[in-house]
Amino acid sequence: MLQFLVFVLLSLHASSVCHISLSAEPQPLLYPLKELPTAGASFSETFFVNYTGVNRSLTLQYFSGSWYNITSFGANYLGFSEIKVPVTAYWAHFGKNELRVVSGSCESNTLELDIVQANGVGQDALLYFVVLSSVFLILALSKLLPSRAFVALMFVTYFALSPFTGQRYDMFFLISSGVHILEGVSPFGNSELYPFSLKWAYPPLYPLWSALSFAFYSFVTKASVPQPQSLVYPGYLTSTYSVWRAFAPHSLPLLAFLLKLPMLLSVFVTYFVLSKKVGQRLAATYWLANPLVILVGSIWGQLDPLSTAFALLSFVEYERGRAGRAHLYAALGASFKIWPALLIPFYMLDTLRKKSFSFKQVLPLFPVVALNLLVYAFYGSLLFSLF
Repeated sequence: MLQFLVFVLLSLHASSVCHISLSAEPQPLLYPLKELPTAGASFSETFFVNYTGVNRSLTLQYFSGSWYNITSFGANYLGFSEIKVPVTAYWAHFGKNELRVVSGSCESNTLELDIVQANGVGQDALLYFVVLSSVFLILALSKLLPSRAFVALMFVTYFALSPFTGQRYDMFFLISSGVHILEGVSPFGNSELYPFSLKWAYPPLYPLWSALSFAFYSFVTKASVPQPQSLVYPGYLTSTYSVWRAFAPHSLPLLAFLLKLPMLLSVFVTYFVLSKKVGQRLAATYWLANPLVILVGSIWGQLDPLSTAFALLSFVEYERGRAGRAHLYAALGASFKIWPALLIPFYMLDTLRKKSFSFKQVLPLFPVVALNLLVYAFYGSLLFSLF
């Protein structure tokens, strides 16, 4: 009986003690328009509310001379709620915004949300100006530096730029494809969790690297793997220029670097092959210092350097009379972007013309094709994934 009374008293005491914690993402909010809409569709701010010992209802409020209600929501047994609120002139303004959550007599910390106008176009223009100016400076230095020193300078340039830049649309797919795999969801479109337009539209090998990259990133930063529903673009986004805060809140540079690492290495593989043909100086000047290669391989984070490196390796191997390796590299390149596969029929026609064709030459194609098909087949709809 005494134990029962103690349990009741402790329960009553716990229910009388409340605690609410309020935070938000992104912070600050970079709003891409000049004015906040008065109502209707808008970007949204995501509020995270932790609570204990509260009533069944909680209310998010904003301060404008006094506290006014924005929205109410129910508490749950987890003690955590994620609330998305459209950013409108009803409660928000550019500058500092004060918000809190209340439940009866219990109230949270006062959160200061800073809303500023994003200048994404200006930021992009400045970035490209800096890149192009840097290229001209590097080319000027190339005449003063020894070849190896110039290559080392370009190596540092590529690896220094990659963690802090990214083509937003392409980087979204580089990240989300791996997240889908980690969540056991097909990234190839046959899922009800996201629109068909957001499927991974390239061959299937890169999403495997994306999954490994995000898993390592999650292990290092302790960031959780987001649910596939949260990756729907742009519905989940708060601002186009804060996209990463939605699903990569911790140490984005690390994740960006991991995702781009195969592209960075491919750029230097291509340089190595070219240097054997035209010399280090010319290869470094016209390939490594090429503004387009820097943008695609280091800044934007696109797949083209991977397919280009494998295609070049394939062509060089075929030139050396190693048709088997040429087919292998062409198939590997086509596993990232399909166009290197166009080399294969030319190889076959050429060997048939020379009467040197053998089945052994095309044998390396089969394990690569099988690996690609196996990835598609794993998600249970091979033809749907392919087309």
